[in-house]
Amino acid sequence: MLEAYQRYTDATPGRWRRTRPRSASRAQAAAVRATLDMLAAEATWGRRGKGGATIEAVPLTAACFQHCESRPAQHADGRVFADPNLHTHCVIMNLATRADGTLGGLHSKILRDHKMTAGAVYHAALAAEVQNLGFAVDRIGKNGTFEIAGVTDHAIQYFSARRQEIEAELAKLGADSPSAPSLAAAITRQTRSSKIASDTSAAQSTWIDAAQAIGLDVAGFVDALRAPPIGHDRRAAELALQQRLDELPELLTQSQSVIERRELLRAVAACLVGTGLPAERAAHEADQLLHQEAFLEIAQDALGRPLYSTPDMVAIERQVVECAHGIASIRLWRVSDIMRRLLLVHS
Repeated sequence: MLEAYQRYTDATPGRWRRTRPRSASRAQAAAVRATLDMLAAEATWGRRGKGGATIEAVPLTAACFQHCESRPAQHADGRVFADPNLHTHCVIMNLATRADGTLGGLHSKILRDHKMTAGAVYHAALAAEVQNLGFAVDRIGKNGTFEIAGVTDHAIQYFSARRQEIEAELAKLGADSPSAPSLAAAITRQTRSSKIASDTSAAQSTWIDAAQAIGLDVAGFVDALRAPPIGHDRRAAELALQQRLDELPELLTQSQSVIERRELLRAVAACLVGTGLPAERAAHEADQLLHQEAFLEIAQDALGRPLYSTPDMVAIERQVVECAHGIASIRLWRVSDIMRRLLLVHS
């Protein structure tokens, strides 16, 4: 949003403080909190014993730093500035208090494995918050990514100069972010410029000038994006969510037969995007799918966490096993036996 800053007086007359609009800032902070809550419930495990082989649930501690700009990058018209980009850096402490009061390190791999799940939960929470502010969302993509309805692709691309810079480097290598995430991360680190401390009013003026240059009506931009206040159709939202959830078993088993809980949570959270329903529903809906036996627990991984599949996939695997047993029960002639019998016939 171009209204990335506003001024307001504090308790001292004549003094001014800089801040982002409370609504947008709080909406994004709420999405971050929902994501951290999910990680605390699903992905925060302390290590214990030799080599940290034993794990137990522990509380999550994180320091959050909300920023409002990306790093400076060159835009399509040659301008170089930092785009408005409200985001939060979360620094997680690799230490937690265990049930017996002792301190231990986190199982960091479990946290890393939940990266895509965290992304989907964040998208679901942020989309719901954006809708609560009166905006509609559209162009829902992989893992729940979305755009605000009414913001053109051209405007998004222009004010995403840093992303365009990274994609351009990837294109030189014949790749893109979805197909080569590790390469994209490496290029991001290698090509990023240093952050430059800038005056708030100067940054706002730069954004307004750039927006006007690409044809945006700055004065009425935000109001034009707000949807008419018709209220949230809860029944339609629930129906849309249920339809998406009904399709999950088939979608998740198109390329794999065994599903981890983090993948189930990720998929459910992505289903919530655009419905306006809270991201906190993800865990509940995942548990409901298990209760309804849309997914079945078939085993546990090395750390004792459940692994799931669908009834259809379990039935297919049972058929394969039965076929294998049937084939194994058939007496097969070895080549040497066949050749010996042929020699006896011709002798």
